[in-house]
Amino acid sequence: LAASSLAALLAALERRAARLDGRWNSTPEARLSDAAQQDLDAEELNDEETAVTPQRLFFEGEREALKILLEHGRSLRDHKLEDFMKALTGQILRDAPAEKVLVFTEYRGTQSALVEALERLAPGRVALLNGSMDLTHRRAALEHFEGEAQFLVSTEAGGEGLNLQRRCHRMVNFDLPWNPMRLVQRVGRLYRYGQTRTVQVYNLYRPGSADEDILALMYQRLEAVARDMAGVSEEYSGIVEDVLGDLAASLDVEALLEEAGSLPPERSRERLEAALERARRAGETQGELMSHASRFDPQTLGGELALSRKHLERFVAGMLSVWGGEVLSRGRGGEFWLVRLPDFLREKLGWNKNVRLVFDARLAQASPEFKLIDGKSRLLNLMFEKAEDYDFGGWVGYLPLQGQDGVCALLHWQDNSGRTLRSKYVMLERDGTHVRSNPPEFSDWLLSQDPGEPPSALEPEFKPLEAALNRLLEEGAVGDALPGGFTLCGVGWGYATTL
Repeated sequence: LAASSLAALLAALERRAARLDGRWNSTPEARLSDAAQQDLDAEELNDEETAVTPQRLFFEGEREALKILLEHGRSLRDHKLEDFMKALTGQILRDAPAEKVLVFTEYRGTQSALVEALERLAPGRVALLNGSMDLTHRRAALEHFEGEAQFLVSTEAGGEGLNLQRRCHRMVNFDLPWNPMRLVQRVGRLYRYGQTRTVQVYNLYRPGSADEDILALMYQRLEAVARDMAGVSEEYSGIVEDVLGDLAASLDVEALLEEAGSLPPERSRERLEAALERARRAGETQGELMSHASRFDPQTLGGELALSRKHLERFVAGMLSVWGGEVLSRGRGGEFWLVRLPDFLREKLGWNKNVRLVFDARLAQASPEFKLIDGKSRLLNLMFEKAEDYDFGGWVGYLPLQGQDGVCALLHWQDNSGRTLRSKYVMLERDGTHVRSNPPEFSDWLLSQDPGEPPSALEPEFKPLEAALNRLLEEGAVGDALPGGFTLCGVGWGYATTL
């Protein structure tokens, strides 16, 4: 709190004093509400001692000490906030005074102070996000920032899931998180697909502190390892940051910082080196994968199920039809769809009844009206949930086979405790002793409108297909992933049945 802002620290001290004087509501619900409103996001409550500590003295004379601290603190100037405003106007916005800027902080008290200071600079052009805001208010804040607002001040919890690369490329970390993984995640709000400008990140920190020494040492070691692991090709811009985040996730940074005051620097350095050695060993497998990617041979994926954007479009159109929605038109040669959503889906998503869907991330940057259908799309994930629901039922189609027998199955791999690590859908076709995996005709058939004719009553020879499925399970067992069996989706002879 002290490293964040004077406002956040004073708010915490005032609540502590109120607790000792009996002016603090002691019910858990009231403590949660009050603390969340005044300072921290609900997810961060355990980071603030005054939200959870009992109504008793920590030490003799605590009340008097608090009174002195509060009187002294109220007379101070927040130099960090002042330096931030100077850097903002004198450096960050020097060449582009109207540039949009994303500001991250850890605490609500700091957020309020930042919003107040920025409002004096740009009245009516400041948006804020934190963990207490519901979906409607979050969406309104994002639309405000994407539109006329120049600054967005967000807490860690409020920033989850943000995608701001379309209009913003500058970010300020007013508070630095101790875990670099979180820092990399913040940068990911702007550094992602669709960003057309160089992302600029400004970090504020307190020089000459133990935090600075530990973090400087950690970043020095991490960057050296990350560059070794990422030195596959100059084409992979940004991969060092990604690897840096993966490495940092294996370090207990808070423990290192807590020990910094009582242990010699050599001890912290030893712990850091041990963690990095584990990361190096884990990175060997990643390095092999990256090396393979740099000399990619399309033939190595010859047996994979070929799915394209057309398959995604077919699935979306089919699910809309199931729900009673409709594709009204396809514009620009099918690049965007005008879609009518059913009422329940419109209310669930908070969208208009008629929306424009696009399947190309680059095209989605052209207008805020376009709703991108990709792996993070809320609409697409709702469709997946519906299709996977037991009550959905699905449909049966009959695929004409070139060979004698066929099978569709889900392959599963698990860890030592039996937890499923991953699953993979395959379609096998047998012709005599030869078994083909995911034949191209199957991918083509998935796009057809014809469900096919029911199969004959001949009995398939399942043993060769079962042997092929087990062979695929064994080949896919890499590292800690062990074969976990398969789930049949359909078996056919002369036809393969798929649900």
